[in-house]
Amino acid sequence: MSEKKLQRDVSVSIRSSIRDLDTGDVNQITSVCEGTITQTGAKTEIRYNEQLSDDGTPTVSLISFDDDDRGTVSVVREGEIGSAFFYTAGQRYYGQMDFGFMKLDVCVSTSLLINTVTYASGGKLEIRYKTEFRGSEAQDVDLNIRID
Repeated sequence: MSEKKLQRDVSVSIRSSIRDLDTGDVNQITSVCEGTITQTGAKTEIRYNEQLSDDGTPTVSLISFDDDDRGTVSVVREGEIGSAFFYTAGQRYYGQMDFGFMKLDVCVSTSLLINTVTYASGGKLEIRYKTEFRGSEAQDVDLNIRID
């Protein structure tokens, strides 16, 4: 018997703060995207198109988690910039960022993950993590996503 799939349209509000650890410069990014939230069994997915560059090419982003383990979240991006990362507070995960012209090995070290998102009511996802490129810490990132 197949699991019932529920899907509805949502608004995805993204606010991130990225601090370069070498220079101390902070880049603030705020955007609002239209997307969908889907629930199949205990798995929740949020899919939305994101503009990550000025050339107009959208990047499709997919956030997913298991409702039974809300403390681990995956974020997959496909498009001009591609990546796939897992986030769990207190854990490090390795992945790659694909810029089209080059791939870069990246490690994310998550210090905080708060996930209140449900299919029925939306909610917030807050992730704080450091990125490491070639073994050196490069950025502190605070990512806040609200699903309405």
